[in-house]
Amino acid sequence: MGGHQHLGRVWRFPVFEEPPRPGAPPAWAGALGALARDLRCCHRRGTVRWDGVRWELAIHQDGVLLAWDPAPPGSARLGEIGGGRQVLGRGLAPQWPAVEATVWVANTVQAALLRQLRVPWPCRDQAAVWVPRIRDRHPCWVDPHTGRTVAEIGELTAVGTDTR
Repeated sequence: MGGHQHLGRVWRFPVFEEPPRPGAPPAWAGALGALARDLRCCHRRGTVRWDGVRWELAIHQDGVLLAWDPAPPGSARLGEIGGGRQVLGRGLAPQWPAVEATVWVANTVQAALLRQLRVPWPCRDQAAVWVPRIRDRHPCWVDPHTGRTVAEIGELTAVGTDTR
């Protein structure tokens, strides 16, 4: 598998490859896989250069750590810890249910892209940026102005959204 690393309780893998299974906590691995599918589409101001960017998912005594290692080029590198590694979140419960883990990952990555790279994602044309929410016990992208569910997280391309 291209670029997968597993060191103890740390998993590193390219953003657009499926997370390593078994081993990585299933809810978190599934959340990263779903989000990676959506990262391929629905950018309003160009795309992010993901070449070489890898997820880092680690389980420590104090919980889950999620990072980009290295971070996407051009990011402000808030939360950076050496060598371009950017921590997105830490101290989260490894046993979180998949729905909550997926919404947290979507919200965290969305905020990092907007705050650091000025990339509104996900959205279509000049529409509002869709927000991650739980709907009927599923992680979904929701239009904040209409309340309409756009797609389940991980399914943006499957529902025919614009793939710019």
